[in-house]
Amino acid sequence: MNWMDHALVLAFAAVLPAWGYLYYQKHKERVRAGIPGARLAAYAQGMIEQWLLVAAVIALWIHRDRDWAWIGLAAPDSSGGALALAAAALVGALLLLQSATVARQPETHERVRDMLRPMIEMLPVQRSDLTGFFAVSITAGVCEEILFRGVLGWYLAGPLGAWGAQAAALVLFAAGHLFLGAGGALRALPAGAAFAGLYLWSGSLVPSMLLHALVDISSGWMAYEVLRERGVEATAPA
Repeated sequence: MNWMDHALVLAFAAVLPAWGYLYYQKHKERVRAGIPGARLAAYAQGMIEQWLLVAAVIALWIHRDRDWAWIGLAAPDSSGGALALAAAALVGALLLLQSATVARQPETHERVRDMLRPMIEMLPVQRSDLTGFFAVSITAGVCEEILFRGVLGWYLAGPLGAWGAQAAALVLFAAGHLFLGAGGALRALPAGAAFAGLYLWSGSLVPSMLLHALVDISSGWMAYEVLRERGVEATAPA
């Protein structure tokens, strides 16, 4: 481990969340002002930032000739890995089914809208937003798992052990969602715990990547179904 590892972890675990919090305040102002494409611009920026960080991880691992399995970039190759992958697919499918059910029940939409109101500026309200949100969901599923479960778990495993490292990484993962408010950070905890559990169970990030992406996709789809009725006017009060 060298200064490049320390700098990389500092960048995605501390600097990027702080920057994201400040950026999100400006983003909310743009959405509330009705600026066209504000959500898509935020999605694009988030994806660029995350993929650049993952590119830095890949470059560092190649430069140091490290084992990719250290950060979970290996296929599940055991019965436990196969079961973890199946569990991720099953839970993801159930979440998508839940979103489809909500979409067919207009009487539930007002209640769901109230639940989504604190983070409404980040959620899709138009078809183009939904496409962009799906791309963000896949990006988060891949990149956040590599960064938080993979790299951060590896980085902290020396002093904390595998389980302790994942617990600490979970706290930082949740803190990275504070831009959505305390509720957003708290909601990230059980999801992150599930992703960490899949990784520890399987020894591979593939199951957690799959579930993470499907969790975000289903959330975005549900949000779109209940918010599109009000279009771009569906913004939280200032």
